[in-house]
Amino acid sequence: PSPWHSLRFDYAMAMSKRGSRPMLARPPLLRPGTGMSVRSNASGQRLTRAWSHSDISQLKILERNTRQMLEKATNAMRLPFLEEDSLKTLSIPMKPHDFADCKKKQRSTAMLDVAGFSLELDAEGEELPLDQAIDRLKLMQAAADPKAALGLSGILGELQAGVCNVRFYADGSLGRFVTLHALRLQRQEDNQVLIQVGRWRPRNGFVPTCGFPGSKRPSAKDFSNYIDFLIRELSGVLGAQPVRKTGTAADIFKEESSQFGTMTTYRRMLQLATLQPRTDRKTVRPDPNVQQLHQLGPPCTIQGVPLSSCSVSVALRSPMEAEVYSWMPAELVDRLDESKEVKNELKNWAMRFSEQICQWASRVT
Repeated sequence: PSPWHSLRFDYAMAMSKRGSRPMLARPPLLRPGTGMSVRSNASGQRLTRAWSHSDISQLKILERNTRQMLEKATNAMRLPFLEEDSLKTLSIPMKPHDFADCKKKQRSTAMLDVAGFSLELDAEGEELPLDQAIDRLKLMQAAADPKAALGLSGILGELQAGVCNVRFYADGSLGRFVTLHALRLQRQEDNQVLIQVGRWRPRNGFVPTCGFPGSKRPSAKDFSNYIDFLIRELSGVLGAQPVRKTGTAADIFKEESSQFGTMTTYRRMLQLATLQPRTDRKTVRPDPNVQQLHQLGPPCTIQGVPLSSCSVSVALRSPMEAEVYSWMPAELVDRLDESKEVKNELKNWAMRFSEQICQWASRVT
């Protein structure tokens, strides 16, 4: 007998001694018209295994079903067919109106990446390789006034860190493109949303901001991992209450950056979530790096909406940085992207805590 027969026979006998169903001691016969796969045994001899007509037909059905699924997805997202269109069409960025038929809350991160939901929406600007873009920015910085040079220095740092892209226009201006990953966390019992209202650093003191907790990110691909990290970071602020993800949203908007003085296009990817009540009875120790501060003075009303929350939570991330959060009415939060007056009034309200924040942060660091 051949080594293949001996191997199968030894294995069948071993399995029968264990009480298991033995395998056939004879390999299947090759049929005319069937394919075969070739492999080697331990001694290096080439062995053959036959593919039956049933196996081949099942593989064909699987291939056909896969092609049909890809075709449906391609039609739904308006992607080019590789068999029909040129490969060059894959490098053409999609326009915002291409997503008119897609509801934002129903798009996943993977769909955004596959569909080309990228920051390259401006065909007029010139995008250069990283080293050439850095050299161009340094030339612009040398010729700019001190204030503009300071802003270009910050853009240079972001570009080298990989958290922004830039485009250069024919009139000498600059366009900045940023990807934001953020969390919209809502408390159901009082319809309040968590907002980051400022940041403290030893050098600059307390600087008010107004937006969802989040950060600039290199790309959309690490969205889910970053959101999980952010929720863990906020655990002390949330009192260890669980967070339930309810969906995602994404949008693109343009506004001038107050920090860099440059028109910026933002792609914001938003994780929608709700704060759930705790079901266990375990005692949670307060986080020593989180401090709740209460407002001094009378209650505040912004755009006719009273602020029921008169406190902020200061989370110390390192001896060089602390982040400040507060719960705001959802009615007011929904106006943040529409009205700069709402943002400015919220920043003025946050400045009421400036002295308390600086004293506590300086004391614990």
